[in-house]
Amino acid sequence: MTTPYTSIAASDLNAELGYPSGTQISLGSPGPRYLYGQSSVNNTAQIDFSGERSETLDRVYLSPSSSGSSMNRNFPNTSYLTTWENFSISAGGATMINSIGVFGRDNPIAYWLGKYWASFSDNTIKYSLNGGSWTTGSSLPGGNSWSAISYAGFPNGTTYIVLADESGNIWYSTNGTSWTGSPTITTDTLTLGISCVAWGNYNGTNYWVVTGYDNTTGAISFWGQSGGGAPSGSWSLFTTLTNYAGSFTEEVGSMVFMNSQIIYTVDGLFNTSEAKLWYLDSGGASWQNLIDFSSLQTPTNGAYGAEVSFAGEPSFAASYVFAIFPGSGYSPGGLYYISNSTTLNGSTGQWTLASMSGSPTWFAATPSFLLANNASTVWVASTALTGWLGYAVSGATLAAAIAY
Repeated sequence: MTTPYTSIAASDLNAELGYPSGTQISLGSPGPRYLYGQSSVNNTAQIDFSGERSETLDRVYLSPSSSGSSMNRNFPNTSYLTTWENFSISAGGATMINSIGVFGRDNPIAYWLGKYWASFSDNTIKYSLNGGSWTTGSSLPGGNSWSAISYAGFPNGTTYIVLADESGNIWYSTNGTSWTGSPTITTDTLTLGISCVAWGNYNGTNYWVVTGYDNTTGAISFWGQSGGGAPSGSWSLFTTLTNYAGSFTEEVGSMVFMNSQIIYTVDGLFNTSEAKLWYLDSGGASWQNLIDFSSLQTPTNGAYGAEVSFAGEPSFAASYVFAIFPGSGYSPGGLYYISNSTTLNGSTGQWTLASMSGSPTWFAATPSFLLANNASTVWVASTALTGWLGYAVSGATLAAAIAY
């Protein structure tokens, strides 16, 4: 138990597992079994309250529901990610914002500083120890509502949370509770706001890079500043993609640094998408070098654009960059990967398609596993980028990537 007990009751188990105190549970359900000991989760070994007394819940797998008012949760090693619980979120009447999320457009929940973090409809960022009950960490900076936040994420590893709004304002935080403003990108209003932020090394220098569709330049533009710390310096215009001038329905959806190159995707609003990646080469010759997947992937639903990302962990995946073409938006869909030491030449042949029994919509990583999932199936890679195992989900419909 989080607090030492000489004796415990069912209400104490509820508190530890994140359930309302009056929830009816049994010692045979997945939560109490996992709390008792992982070896007892999937068998019929007898457990008791005495054995539960000294136990504290560790991390769990979480994926929000589509409504934002409930949460899907799976305890590690419980039926190998097949049996998920669906339970209501208790957050003072607020619901989770799944459309933006606080840590990525497709991952509304993230684990950071020993807690899960997410954004809620009362314009706050909240945290939870186990995905059950949520505590307000802070209100949004600048008096923003979540409808005005155009970017939220962890561009610099796990050092900073960065938020941006539709007017080019950027804030960063090291704890999720207090915020510092970065200089505004432009005095003009950005049509779509800052859509993406990235940090990394380009030819020996660390840079922060942001991008959005700006009325001043009339197209998608990239701004940046050098530095290995907080994004506290002034921003300089790096380039404008002139072929997108006047097309304010386009924005950069994801962006990562790789081997002194910057790879990014362009998403179209109003149900348009492209099966392409673009990159800035290490020589700086062009920001629009193309990697065209059109012969491999056909867009079917513009609401799901391609995404590029690092996994960071586990160790067998840390030296790769991933590109997912969601099965909900492309045919046939798929997850591709490439060594982060590669010098890109524009060929799709440099990328390897992960072998899965179906098409994932979302991609995530844990210290031990790579996870890909759609609404009804979870694929797991535990030792290498090959050999993904698929598990059909029961008890819930997943609506986003899995956080652990």
